[in-house]
Amino acid sequence: MGIVIFTAVFFLVILGTMGGLVFWQLKKTDPKNNDSSLKSNIKTAQEFLPFEGISDSMINMGNHQYRALIEVSSINYELRTKKERDVLELSYQRFLNSLDFPYSIFIHSRTVDNTKMLNNLQKDIQETLETFPQLAEYGETHLGDMGNFQDRTNTHKQKKKYIVVPYDDIHELTNLDDDEKYSEAAKELFSRCSIVIDNLEGLGLKGRVLTTEEVASVITSTYHRDNHNHINGVIDGDYLERFVFGENKMADILSEGKLDLILIEAKSKLKSELINSSETPPYLLESVNQAVLEIEEIRDKLAGFYKSEVSRKTNESEGD
Repeated sequence: MGIVIFTAVFFLVILGTMGGLVFWQLKKTDPKNNDSSLKSNIKTAQEFLPFEGISDSMINMGNHQYRALIEVSSINYELRTKKERDVLELSYQRFLNSLDFPYSIFIHSRTVDNTKMLNNLQKDIQETLETFPQLAEYGETHLGDMGNFQDRTNTHKQKKKYIVVPYDDIHELTNLDDDEKYSEAAKELFSRCSIVIDNLEGLGLKGRVLTTEEVASVITSTYHRDNHNHINGVIDGDYLERFVFGENKMADILSEGKLDLILIEAKSKLKSELINSSETPPYLLESVNQAVLEIEEIRDKLAGFYKSEVSRKTNESEGD
């Protein structure tokens, strides 16, 4: 009887130990442990992002791990004949089997922003009208048609395909310093990218490594699908300075100054989004201009902090 009890207890201890080891291993490999969104000590937006920086067309993941993005062109599979499809499928299999390193395929859809194209078109039309003023009506019609082109053709979305190429093996070279490791990782990573691009040609596809700015644009559009066109503000550090590391200067502004600041922003928004926009219908411009005038009157009556004598004297005394 004692032997049976001892055996049962011993068996339970073994099961408990094995269960504990399995639980510990699963806990250690749980991706949530590496999820920066679950960390309670995050102080800046940069710490939330799962990478350290972007440079030399590479994403620095930290710990000498890097990623490069290859943009891949498209082919219309549905328009191919049965034999052509078979050839494409076999070529694709060879392509996948030819790579001896890990990779990821990333398909990204985002809203097309044609603001820059419309601004350039408007500039070209204005330059043309200086020589051919009789084409004013045609130019206005053409600009309006191009502004509504996406609505008429239902082409608001843009889909792009990328291959993410990693390089995580540089830590094995323990005899190199950090700069040497960076250079070696960059060389090996772009060697892998060349292999991928060469193999894509066998499929009739073109590939190219994204530049640093393009990589930042893809990442920005992943987090901000509706306003990814503001990537230049991210690259030149404007967003980082104002919203992440910037000082809270609003705390030192008087209430009159805050009111004036709100009115200035409202006036600026009316001008940038309506008055200076080619999409604003003419019948609305008069009302918008009237609103701007009324804002100026309200500033003079209730605020006007930034153009007042009091504000100037305050700034002068602070400078002294």
